[in-house]
Formats: sequence, structure tokens, C-alpha cells
Amino acid sequence: MISNELKEKLVHEVQQKITHFNIPQQKAIIVNANIIVAIVGRAGGKTHGFISPTAIRNVKGMPRGGTGFVGPTYIKLENDLIPALTKALEKFGFYEGVDYWVGQSIPKSVKHEDPFECPRNPQYSIFWRNGHIFRIIGLDRKDSGNAQSNDFIINDEAKFTNRDAFNSRIVPTNRGNEDVFGHLHYHHGILFCSDMPTSPESQWLFEYEEKMDPEQIDLIVSYDHALREYIKQIVDELLAAEPGLSQQVKFNRELLLSEMRNLVAKGKLHEALEKRFRKELQRLDGILFELRREAVYFVEASTLDNIDVVTERYLRQMKQVLTPRQFNASILNIREVGAEDKFYANFDEVKHTYVSVNYEYTDNYRGKELPQPWRKDKDVDITRGLDISCDWGGKINCAAIGQEFPKEFRVLNGIFVKKPKRIIHLAKAINAYYIGYPVKKIRFYYDHTATKDDASNEDPYWKDFENAMVDLGWRVESIYIGGTASQDSRYKLFGRVYAEDDPDTKPMRINRNNCGDMITAINSAGSYEEKEKIKKDKKPERSKLVPPEHATHQTDALDNLYIGVFQNRLGSNDYEPDYTM
Repeated sequence: MISNELKEKLVHEVQQKITHFNIPQQKAIIVNANIIVAIVGRAGGKTHGFISPTAIRNVKGMPRGGTGFVGPTYIKLENDLIPALTKALEKFGFYEGVDYWVGQSIPKSVKHEDPFECPRNPQYSIFWRNGHIFRIIGLDRKDSGNAQSNDFIINDEAKFTNRDAFNSRIVPTNRGNEDVFGHLHYHHGILFCSDMPTSPESQWLFEYEEKMDPEQIDLIVSYDHALREYIKQIVDELLAAEPGLSQQVKFNRELLLSEMRNLVAKGKLHEALEKRFRKELQRLDGILFELRREAVYFVEASTLDNIDVVTERYLRQMKQVLTPRQFNASILNIREVGAEDKFYANFDEVKHTYVSVNYEYTDNYRGKELPQPWRKDKDVDITRGLDISCDWGGKINCAAIGQEFPKEFRVLNGIFVKKPKRIIHLAKAINAYYIGYPVKKIRFYYDHTATKDDASNEDPYWKDFENAMVDLGWRVESIYIGGTASQDSRYKLFGRVYAEDDPDTKPMRINRNNCGDMITAINSAGSYEEKEKIKKDKKPERSKLVPPEHATHQTDALDNLYIGVFQNRLGSNDYEPDYTM
């Protein structure tokens, strides 16, 4: 634990620095509306410039109150948001184990307040010394958020938030404590943060833009400026009366009012002037309260707005790595108005992916390595074996793993190893994930590309993989699916699969937690036309700037997995062999 002496030194160092906020972040802080929707590009400063200032304001302004941190999945909040938030809070001078405690109650030896509603189980909360509590709420946990009362809601990754679930489960918890915090304009407010929504299911976020009144926002900015200028005028008067006055009176309202009273008592400030100052402050505060309490502020910010932090080099790298569509959406934060030449043109990340976590298992190992990782997956049928297909290469060896269900084909996992690791290491990685799995049987689908010899071995790729899995105790049924389906036929097939408009093709759903890199690869896969046939753009596989797991390797493994499982149930037109790959 950090000593008080070290803490004071660190806080002093932080206070000497000017915390950088870009223009969109500054305006959001100034507007300070009851509801804010921030659509921010990649590395645009969502956590540092939007979430952290809001969270700190809530902690300071609502002691013993509660802020609900809501995300599509609890595991995503725990693994991504909380570490990023902890890092950002340090920049503002707040430290874990000193100012707040994550997933555990504050030690009794530390002087602190308890929240108005203190949970019996501290595991899903962050506790502050002044009694404020952050409640971590994953929408994938049906029990998460039940019977809570929150004073503010922060929704991260809002584009993945199920609107109906949010409105039915989360909005009703934003209630209570009106007698304590009703004087605060942001009480029972909401902050939505997301990168650019691109799917039909996430377009609801743009409805808040229509609810925003630009004239109201302009009035807030104008009156906020007037208030700041008036405070500056007051401080100038006070400094003239007391030159040694702390500059902190500019930023601390309670200190300002206290110093005014002290100067009146000392006879250095006329009482009538002090009353005039106080009356005008109350008038401006009252106007801003009414304007902000009902305000909705919608802000869009690109990564370019954060150029002083991310640097031009980062932008140039992203320009080379991402497809034009991805660069426009993720970096420039441009709304999608037309379809790019995507190979998987009908893939919708919100519609075609899902989360399914067995928290009864993961809760027993919070912060620890899971001894049997597969047990965290609720989507797997443990009474059956696994369907697997692989893709091989010098940079990466990868596997797509799935199971067929009555209404859909589920892609349960995407596992890969990168150079210098080889096929045997891929097999070991799969075995490590599924260690102790009840049915150690695999249906392994491979095409003609797997019949090539591994340069380090006499056996072909498929035989290397089969032998490695057998040696690890698995029963393997290797199924040769023939020549790789042509890229044009795959383009047409998966166009139908993701459009879900063909009764002869089963819909596909992909586990978002286990297949994040595969999903990135699907979104990144481009296409081009050659001799009236559609081809998958393979250039990213050769680029040194594109991580192999984000190139098209994993998409090829997934293609073959789906084709292998359903080959006998699809028309022959889908299997025009392509021996040029």
C-alpha cells in the first residue's frame, strides 16, 4: 500500500501537470449535460477524456452514492474497462488501494464511509473512501444490476448494448436519493460511449442527436463562460484585498465562498460586495442547473481530434493496416453511407456474434488463470465432440472450432499460434484450452492445401495435426473436403449465410469473447473482381503492418469449417475447386 507521505508527493506531482483534454473532450466537460452520447474514434480518448472525468465528478459530488458501469458483458468490463479506468485515474491523482478498492471492501483500518446501499458481496464493485461506489454491471449476467439503485449510469461499448435489455433492466435502477442529490443537474444522468455504430441494431444511438437542442447547448456554453469570467472577476477582487490568497479559489467553489466570508470578517472585503458576488453566483448557477438538467449532448470525435496524444505516426500506420471502410469508421469516425468491397459484405458484428459466459465458474477464479478455460463457455455442448478446421502458413497456424445446433452453427473458438511456433504448438494450444473436456473427439476438416508437406517434417500438414492431437489423447476423424472452394463461390455462399435469406444455409453465430481476432479478420477481409469472378484480397497476409491474426488466415479456416460441416447439404455450385491458392 502507498504511504500517505508518498501519496501526497504523487498528488503534488500530478497537480503540477496540466491534464490534456482535446477539443471534443473539453466541450463535453463544459456542457456537462444530464445525458451525453460520445461517439469516439479508436484511441480518441474515451476513457481518459469522457469516462474518467465523469466518474471523478460523480465521486466528488455524490459521496455515498452509486454509479453503474454498464457493458455488454461483465468479463469485458473486468478485463478491459477497469484496467483502462485505473490507468486513467492515476493520471488524475487517484490510486487503487489508497483512494478506492476494486472487488473488495475497504479495510477496516482505513477511515472511510459506506455507500447508502452497500452490497453484501463486494466482488462486482469499486469502493471509494467517501462512500461512493461503482457497480460493475454486465448485461450478459441476468442477475447483474437487479434491485440496485444508482445515481448515474455509464454505458461503455454502447454500440454492442442491447437497447431493450438496457431500457428494461438498467434504466429502472437509475433512481432514488433525490433528497440527497436532487440539487445536482447530473443526478440520474447517463453517459453513453462507443466507437462508430455500423450495424442496424446500434443505430439507436443516433436518435440522441435528434434529441439534442443545439441552441440549448450554445446557451450552456455561453452561461458557463459567463460564470467562469465572473469567478475570475471575484478572484481579482479578493487578490487585491489579500495578495497571498491561494489560487485554488478559482477552481474550488466552497473555498471561494469560505475565503469571501473570511475577508468580510477581517474587514478586507465589504459585506455588501460579498453578498452581491454570492447572489450573482447563485443566479448563474440556477440558470445552468435548469439548462443542464434537461440537456442531451451528442458529440462525435475522430482520432484526429486526439492527434497530440496518438501522434501522426499512429494514424499513418492505421491508414496502411485498415481497410478504407475501417479507417473511415474507426479512425475518422465517419458514418457509413455505402457498402465497401467487403468479402463478407453481409456480416454484421452485432447480429452475427454473441457472448455466453458461465460466471458460476469464472467467479471462483477472479483474477486467476482458469484451470479449464472451456468451462467458462456456456455455448458448448459438452456431450459432443468438436468440429475443427485449420489454416497453415509461415506466419501463423490457426484453428476455427465449432458445433452445429438446431437453429445455428456456432463458432465456439478461434485459436492460433504465430511464428516460430508450428502445428504441434497449435495442437497443444487447443488441448490446453479444452483440457478435461468430457468428449475428446474431433471431426477435423481439411482441404487440398493441407496435403502439402511441412518443411520441417515428412508428413503433410493435416497428418501432422492429426498425429499431434492423437498424441494428446484425442480421437480424430479426419475428413478430406477436396479442393478448396473457389473464392467466388465462397463469396456467394457466405453472402447467403450472413444474409440469412436462403433456407438451405444454416445461420452462423460467432463467440465474441473467444473469436475477437477472427471477427476483426472477417471485418477486414476485402474483395476485388477479376475475370468476372470475386476474389478475396490476400494482400494483408503479406503485409508486415497487419498482424497475421487480423489478416485473412482465420477467415479461411472458418470458411473450410462451415463448408466441411455442411458440404453434403449444399448445392454443387458452391464447390468449384480453386487450385490456384
